[in-house]
Amino acid sequence: MILATLSIISAAVIRWPFDFMFGMSPIPGYANFDLVALAFLLPLIAWDLTTLKRLHPVTLWGGLVLIAMVPTIAYVSQTDWWYAFGDWIVGT
Repeated sequence: MILATLSIISAAVIRWPFDFMFGMSPIPGYANFDLVALAFLLPLIAWDLTTLKRLHPVTLWGGLVLIAMVPTIAYVSQTDWWYAFGDWIVGT
């Protein structure tokens, strides 16, 4: 449930009224708001390490998927076939 919440948290984070959120980060493919949203993984990792003394496999693999999702979404959202799919969905 936490990972599912973290997968959509960037929609809330991008609405925060801080100027630094809208710049590009030094990591290619990531905006600053993406990194802030991914930072919410850190408490989950800390919880696993303090309670289990290891990283739970779901945290590991789910976290890696969340990290990989950001540049994948950025790439796919700029493709012609994604725009064609959007036009088809809205019926234009």
